[in-house]
Amino acid sequence: MLADPLKGHVGEHLVRLVPVEDTCGNAAKEVTALAQRISHKHFPASGQPLFFAVRPELHSPRLMDTTVNDLVRRVADAVPPIHRVELSPHKTHKTIVLECVGQNTMMSVVDDWHAMHKYNLRELRKEAQQQAD
Repeated sequence: MLADPLKGHVGEHLVRLVPVEDTCGNAAKEVTALAQRISHKHFPASGQPLFFAVRPELHSPRLMDTTVNDLVRRVADAVPPIHRVELSPHKTHKTIVLECVGQNTMMSVVDDWHAMHKYNLRELRKEAQQQAD
């Protein structure tokens, strides 16, 4: 047994935390409905505009009836129009995480996606060790 399990050779998909708020199948209609449910919780229809990005990851051999670009567009379109898409990690306030795995789609909205090193446990641990030294 390894003294430090993160020092052994572990696949990248095993060392990440994936935040999941809600799920659905990966049909375009289902993803659109999921995006609407999620966006209304995090993006008010009025008030201060927010910057956001959509970060898709596919771990699925095929999507049912759509493409990844179509899914990203559907998710972005579900956010009220006062908010703006911003792909620069330096300006993004919120990130919509879109994960397609098999026939399922998982989605969540997180703050500081890049500051949290995309929830990669190795990177988070490395940063914690550097701060402790």
